[in-house]
Amino acid sequence: MPGLSNSAFVGLLTAVVLLGTSYSVYYDTFQDTSAAISTAKSGTYFAARKNIFNRVFVKKAWGWTSVSILALVLTAPHDERTTNQRWRLVSGLRWIAATSSWFLFTSWFFGHSLLHRVWLMTGAQCVIEDTNGDVEGTPATPLLVPVNHLECYPQQLPASGSFTQSKPAKWVGGHDVSGHTFLLMLSAFIIYVTLKPCFANLSSEESGKDEKSAQQKKASMAHRVAVYSSTALLALWVWMLLVTCVYFHTPFEKFTGLITGYISMITVSLIN
Repeated sequence: MPGLSNSAFVGLLTAVVLLGTSYSVYYDTFQDTSAAISTAKSGTYFAARKNIFNRVFVKKAWGWTSVSILALVLTAPHDERTTNQRWRLVSGLRWIAATSSWFLFTSWFFGHSLLHRVWLMTGAQCVIEDTNGDVEGTPATPLLVPVNHLECYPQQLPASGSFTQSKPAKWVGGHDVSGHTFLLMLSAFIIYVTLKPCFANLSSEESGKDEKSAQQKKASMAHRVAVYSSTALLALWVWMLLVTCVYFHTPFEKFTGLITGYISMITVSLIN
């Protein structure tokens, strides 16, 4: 994988999305996450939203990715070569560009994030479930009641007045762009482009390892750990991208997630 060009790696990510989406359509494994009732169609561990990889890693993907980039930059060999110093600067600027893209798409864009604005503009509603069982011996039938949109935010806001509901409010309907597809593509891409020169550094260190001082060897070991850990994280992001495309979101939502991933990766690629 380290030998792939940046465009070839983007092609690999695209293939993962297309393969996972095709599988989900053929075997009907995906769940519509913006539907009123969204349940997993597969009993596999990864089809559950609360699986450990989703809760611990994917939900905090940008934090893990940022730590990975920071570790690679800080532990890389320090020397006076122009190429080495330039790599640090470019890596930092790429991280800033990628973080800005992540922030605008998923967290804030003069209010709602860009992805959330798409969801709202395409008809998403904030609702709660009101359970009514009006027929004897039958299970309660969920009735979706539209409420103030502020109810759908995790924190209690002053303008919202009905936080006494037994069930939390949720967004339904609209087009829910696959944020995980976008985020995992961006995270995998920036780790990959940062990692590539590091593998070359490790190879050059191997050729001259007998001449290094103890301090250099210690720094080299820290960098080696950072490289291997980042490689493992990269593999996890690619795997979870496949899992997302197999089990979550409609095909069109994954397609728009792919497009937003392209936009963010192009932004990062412009910094060389």
